[in-house]
Amino acid sequence: MVDVVTFFIMLFGLGISFWNAYATGYNSVILQYYKGKFKEFFTIANSFSLVLAFAGAAYYLSYFIAYIMAYLGKISYDVVMLISAYSFVVFGTLLVFTGVVIAIESILIAYLRRDFWSIFVAIYNSLVSILNLYTYFNAIGDAYNLIKGSGDDEDSKNKALMIVLLSAIISIILVYLFYKKGKEKAEKEISHVKGAKAL
Repeated sequence: MVDVVTFFIMLFGLGISFWNAYATGYNSVILQYYKGKFKEFFTIANSFSLVLAFAGAAYYLSYFIAYIMAYLGKISYDVVMLISAYSFVVFGTLLVFTGVVIAIESILIAYLRRDFWSIFVAIYNSLVSILNLYTYFNAIGDAYNLIKGSGDDEDSKNKALMIVLLSAIISIILVYLFYKKGKEKAEKEISHVKGAKAL
């Protein structure tokens, strides 16, 4: 079973993913009014942030569902491992490569702002992206081998794929709700500013 540290890492990952979705919704409105440098790239990067939020949510949620199902005796440990492999191949790939785009975005923001926090975030995101790329390329082969090694065990494959698909569907719904909340927040703030100027 999952240990306490891993549980809180997954919980933290889910929280970060939902925050990213909220921030993406918020930024989608703000970027409509942004006229500065790198506007096109920031707009594209914001779309990547939404993909990142979805991938992160689905990645961690698949683990939650897998461990709960295993605890209830509905699936075996082998199926849990297969779920982790599928999740790593699909969602892990999205996480790693969208993370690179976000790291580039943070570097551009640091270049424009040149304050301590933006520089810190740029350095942090860059280091995390490098570490993620290293981990990904070292582990992706093992994930593929695990999937390939399941052979003709169609029952395990079907159970694993169903849980991964369920995680993706739930994540799409939750990420959309957080995205919508962030967007509504930004629209409300802008309408207040416009209202104050009108007065």
